[in-house]
Amino acid sequence: MSGTLSLQVICGRGLRETGVLTKQDLYIVVTAGGNKARSKTCQGAGSDPNWNEMFTFPLHAHDHVLTLEIWSAKMLGDSKTGVVTFSLSEVRATVTGDKQLQILEPSTQRATSGLLHIGW
Repeated sequence: MSGTLSLQVICGRGLRETGVLTKQDLYIVVTAGGNKARSKTCQGAGSDPNWNEMFTFPLHAHDHVLTLEIWSAKMLGDSKTGVVTFSLSEVRATVTGDKQLQILEPSTQRATSGLLHIGW
């Protein structure tokens, strides 16, 4: 089934802090199908960023996964601090939804501290 996904990235809670001297500046990269979008950077967000940002993506029958990557913006190069994958079948089964998702360590895919709150 094709259609459009309106996704709200609400906030993160209890994220792993990577800043040494200052609170981390975080942003999200959302991928749905072949489309990517980047959120604004939450300056000094530390472990509890509030994005409250809406994204709209076209969806096709062959699109099955939504990926959300959490990035820390740094002077010498940004680093991926967490990743969440979410099945689009749940999105397709409901008109609206609200979910808190466990954030995974990018390299090991093991649970790390923190939750990402999304809605659609």
